[in-house]
Amino acid sequence: MSAVVTALPGETGLSAWDACFRPQRLFPSLERDESCDFLVIGAGYAGLSAARALRLDQPGARIIVLEALRVGQGAAGRNAGFMIDVTHDLGSDDYAGEAHADRQTMRENRLAIDFALAAAADYDFEQGIMVRSGKINAACSERSLALARRYAAHLRKLGEPCTELDGDDLARITGSPYYTGGVHTPGTVMIQPAAYIKSLALGLWRDGVRVLECTPVLALEYVPGLAARTAAGTIRAGRIILATNGHVRAFGHYRRQLMDITTFASITAPLSAGQARALGGEAAWSLTPAAPHGSTVRRVRGALYGGDRLFFRSLFKATGLGAASARLLARAQREHRIGIQRRYPVLKDVTLSHSWAGRLCLSTNAGSAVAEVETGVVTACCQNGLGTVRGTFNGMLAARITLGLPTDGLAPGGWRQPARVPPQPLLRPALNAYLSWKRHEDAHEC
Repeated sequence: MSAVVTALPGETGLSAWDACFRPQRLFPSLERDESCDFLVIGAGYAGLSAARALRLDQPGARIIVLEALRVGQGAAGRNAGFMIDVTHDLGSDDYAGEAHADRQTMRENRLAIDFALAAAADYDFEQGIMVRSGKINAACSERSLALARRYAAHLRKLGEPCTELDGDDLARITGSPYYTGGVHTPGTVMIQPAAYIKSLALGLWRDGVRVLECTPVLALEYVPGLAARTAAGTIRAGRIILATNGHVRAFGHYRRQLMDITTFASITAPLSAGQARALGGEAAWSLTPAAPHGSTVRRVRGALYGGDRLFFRSLFKATGLGAASARLLARAQREHRIGIQRRYPVLKDVTLSHSWAGRLCLSTNAGSAVAEVETGVVTACCQNGLGTVRGTFNGMLAARITLGLPTDGLAPGGWRQPARVPPQPLLRPALNAYLSWKRHEDAHEC
C-alpha cells in the first residue's frame, strides 16, 4: 500500500534570513536508493529536533533527514525569530488562555528552549544566532493597550515576571512615539531563523545524521515495509517521522483538522549612519503586537542580519497548500512600507531589500498533530504559529513516541489532537473573511 503526495512545497520571495547566512547549498541530494533506521521528512524545527533527540538516545542508529527545498529556505527560515516561553495563544484576543493549560504550555515551551540552547552549545553556534533578550508585547492604541494590560494581569496571576511599559518607555526603546505602551517578558530567546536551522542541520551532519536537501518525497509506501519514494531513489526505513507541519495534509493525514495561513514579512536595506541617528532608540529590540492581528517588528543588527535593519511582518491570508501569489506579496510589501512610515516618518527614504511569504499551520483548539498515524509512522506537525518552540517540542515528543519511550516527562497531561474543521471549499473563504474582519478591527496596529 502506498500514498501519493498530492502537493509539493513552494515558497514566495527570498527570506532575508536565508540570504544573510550561508545561502548556498549545504547538503547533497539523494542520488540512489538508501536505507536507514529512522527517516525524518522535513528539516524544520520539528524535524531537526526529532533527529537530534533520536541521535541522543540512539547514537549508533542510521538517521536520514530529507528536505524538499534547501535547508533554511522553507517556512522554518522565514518566521520572525521569536522563541517565546510564555503563553501566546494566537486564537485569543490577548494571547492568554486557561491558567492550567497555560502553565503546561509554558513548561513545554521552556523544555523546548532548553533543548535548543543545549544544541547550540553542543554544535558551537555562532554568537548572536540565539540571544535571550526577552520581547515586548506592544500596543498602538488604547484598545490594544487594554489587551496588553489584561495580558500582564494574566501573567502575574500565573506568577510570571513581566514589566508594564508606557508610551515613553516604548519611544525610548524603539525611537517611535507611535506605541502607547506594552508588556516586557524576559524569557523569550530571539534567533536568526535560517542561521539557527542551518547551524542545527550542520551540527547533526557532523554528528553522523545524513541530511539530504532538494529531495521532495513523491510517495510513501507502508506495505510490505516503510519507504519514501523520490525522483532520485527510494529510502527504506525502519520508522518514519513526518515533520512537514501543514503540508502533512499532502501526505493524506489530518485533511479535515488543519488550517494553513500565509503571512508576509519585509526587511529594510541596512540603515545608513544618518538614518540610524534619526531613528534613535536602542540598538536591537523585538515587538509582537498586543492585538494578535497587528504587526510584528524587530530591529536587528550585525553580520548575521546584514547590518542595522528593521524587520516588519503583517497581513494574514488563507492560501491553502499552494504558494502565495506575487500579487499578494506585492500588496504586503506596500502595506509594510506604510506601516514603517507610520512608526518612523523620519525614515521616508528607507527601502525594503527583501519581502517574502511564510506559512503557519493552526488548529481551532490549539492542538498539535503529534501521533502515530500508521504503524511506524509518527507525525510532528501543527505548531499553531509558534514554529520555533512548538516545532521543537513536537519534534522531541515525536521522537519519544517513535522510540516507544514514555512521554509523561514531556507532556504529563497528554496533548490535544487538532479538532475538525470544515472542508477546504468552505474553510478558506470563511478564514479570509474572519482575517479581514480582524485586520479591520486592528487597523491601527498594522
